[in-house]
Amino acid sequence: MPPHVDNEGYFGVGLLCLQSESGCFKCFKDDELNVSEIIPDRAGQLIQFDDIRLIHSVPTVVSERYVVVFLYR
Repeated sequence: MPPHVDNEGYFGVGLLCLQSESGCFKCFKDDELNVSEIIPDRAGQLIQFDDIRLIHSVPTVVSERYVVVFLYR
C-alpha cells in the first residue's frame, strides 16, 4: 500500500501483529517521503499511531500477514 493518510475521522490507529517476519510497516515523519521509519513485524507487537495525519505505508509482504487493526474515535 503506497504512502497515505487515513482520514476517515479516526483519532488513532493500533495495529496488532499476529506473526513475525512477514514484512514491515513504514511511517514518514514531518510529511517527508524521503525519510521513513521502518517497523518490522513481530508477533504480539502493538504499533500505535496517535496522530492520524501521519503518513504511512505498507510495503509488499514476504509471506501471508495477519494483523488486527483497531480504529479509535
